Amino acid sequence: MPRKKPLPKATLEIAKEYEELTRLFRSDPNINERDDIDELNSRFTRLMFAYDWLNCEFTDPVTGKKGMNDITGREIIPPRYDAFLDFNSYLQSPHAPVRAFADGKYGLVAADGSGKVLLQFKQKSMRDTVIDALAFIGIKDYSDFDLKKEYFNNPERGIHDSRHLYRVMIASALIAQKLNEPRRGLLAFCGAFLHDQARNHNGEDPDHGPRAALTKWDLYRALWDKYELTPDEENYVRSAVSLHCSGRHCGFKVDTLVKQILHDADSFDRCRFYDTKARLNWDYLSLSQLKSKSNHKMRNLLIGETEAVWCFTKDVASFISFKDFLENIR
Repeated sequence: MPRKKPLPKATLEIAKEYEELTRLFRSDPNINERDDIDELNSRFTRLMFAYDWLNCEFTDPVTGKKGMNDITGREIIPPRYDAFLDFNSYLQSPHAPVRAFADGKYGLVAADGSGKVLLQFKQKSMRDTVIDALAFIGIKDYSDFDLKKEYFNNPERGIHDSRHLYRVMIASALIAQKLNEPRRGLLAFCGAFLHDQARNHNGEDPDHGPRAALTKWDLYRALWDKYELTPDEENYVRSAVSLHCSGRHCGFKVDTLVKQILHDADSFDRCRFYDTKARLNWDYLSLSQLKSKSNHKMRNLLIGETEAVWCFTKDVASFISFKDFLENIR
């Protein structure tokens, strides 16, 4: 089979044309009534698929180190690294963090021109970090927490499907390990497993937390028994699930720390939104340990770790086993 001819690289002029069309589609509420709508759609489709929009690696001729530019030629990562694993698209997430290697170690770096290291370079893989955190909170068998389509009110692939729930579960474990709270970490992890299962759609659904706490809990009775949740602990998980999206605890006893770990773990996965306005604002985190300006190292480490998990798993299939999901993290 003949090899496909590579697409021409998008240029600054092509990017400007694409952005003008995007603004037109977003700003005109009657766009579909225009006489030239077919021509506009055709132009938009051609721009999206006729060009290579990926960011470009470049090499510093003096140091031999590699950096990255976007397709407009703007430097988004300074030349300090040996290799990159990610080349994001200008059309989707051009400034999402990028996995990089330097001196045989792996790390996560910002792609916003700052050169900021989000996840420190280390020889230990991100997967090992996640596995350690899961062991810390006492997860005995990954298959206990497999997420299947039939568990979800809305089983469509989207921003609240199994991939999001798995990442919030992982974030709960990472947070709990840093707080040295293994049991509360396990309870938050159980809440993360449950928290969006009762969503009826991916839009505004403020009752999905209470709905999950009330209608999904008894489906997993054997799981809660396996992990020896006491009646009080069951209340703590159910109230955390209910409160993560509403002001209602539905009569369940509240453990503030369990509630806060779940809330903040859910917030850290906002890195999945391409719209920067929808991404994490750490002022809205609930844990005082993460809001404190004096403890920014813990917060930045968690931002780096959770964004690394997202980078590894953003394109995996929905509703795979938890073990297979973890295998994608490197």
